[in-house]
Amino acid sequence: MLADLRELMYRPDIGTWFDMELSIESGGDYIVRFERDRPPENPDNVPEFSDDIYAQDLKVYPRSAGNIPEWLAQKVYRAQSEGMVE
Repeated sequence: MLADLRELMYRPDIGTWFDMELSIESGGDYIVRFERDRPPENPDNVPEFSDDIYAQDLKVYPRSAGNIPEWLAQKVYRAQSEGMVE
């Protein structure tokens, strides 16, 4: 369902979110936060995504140059430099 949500929240030239935080309180209230421009936070013992995953994601959810954060541009550049993606 989260993959579907990322797809639904995609906006041309802007992209979609990389990280989502859901907090549910005991009374049933909740807060949801989506992050489009920062890399996902990885919990302990969970490996980070490789650069090629981010490069592939950018192909699926393209962004205009002004909407590609520096950290993402670096990952995509490394993936392309290493021949991991076209």
